[in-house]
Amino acid sequence: MAVKVQYPGADLALDADLRTLERFSKLFSLIVPALDARALTRELRARMLEELDYRAEADRQRAFAAEFADDPGLYVPRVVASAPKVIVSEWLDGVPLGSLIGTAPADAAAQADRDRHAHTVSETMMSSPARLGLMHADPHPGNFMVLTDGRLGMIDFGAVAVLPDGVPPVLVDILRLIADGERDALTDLLRAEGFLLGDLPETDVLRWVGALADPLRIERFHFNREWMARQGARVANVTGRAHRETGRALNLPAEPMLVLRVLSGWMNILAQLDCTVAARGIVARWVPGFG
Repeated sequence: MAVKVQYPGADLALDADLRTLERFSKLFSLIVPALDARALTRELRARMLEELDYRAEADRQRAFAAEFADDPGLYVPRVVASAPKVIVSEWLDGVPLGSLIGTAPADAAAQADRDRHAHTVSETMMSSPARLGLMHADPHPGNFMVLTDGRLGMIDFGAVAVLPDGVPPVLVDILRLIADGERDALTDLLRAEGFLLGDLPETDVLRWVGALADPLRIERFHFNREWMARQGARVANVTGRAHRETGRALNLPAEPMLVLRVLSGWMNILAQLDCTVAARGIVARWVPGFG
């Protein structure tokens, strides 16, 4: 059995983390000045406070374990017992998915296994909001394990986004329009929802998003570090033309921003794995309104 125990002083450590989070709200405002950074940090703070109650975490783990009980690629360990500061779970034999990062696959079969694991991660992330109203919100390769039977094990449910209605429909519409290059419709939607301030040329939003939507534009996409580094550097470049003309005028509410944060985090892990995934097909299958 695996035992997770809350260490003494966890509340003090969380308080320090929250102070750091408040300071980071200023950074969010630099990258996307129109963003309600305070609302975003309040939402993140609420999620972090939930991590101190292991009973809630155990309930979320039980929900994932029940839903994915028959999944051929994923296994979630059963909760044996739980208390406010302790969780006892079924033991898993395997190695962290992170052990594959930074290593080249030995042969084509090893690369195929890596792609299969990446597919499982992607499908788990995109299907769980529709299936459970929840999304694992801690993008860390250590939270997935390659098990001895070839499946992936998923652990640590302290940070889980609660999405009772699935992925926010407006975010689905935005992603679909970006992926399909529908400039006019995208601009109209963003303005109608109050997500785009000012009077910008219609092409600017697509230019600012750029290749970050590439995984949704083609049947199979190759995630790698070089691609992710280029996109991250471009979007975070506060002196660049795209940011001056578009980034400063974009404003998303806290819930869609949190979903995008989680998805971006998992996308970064896929890039570190250097894998190929049929991402568009997964999203089309599991996210209502996208297909």
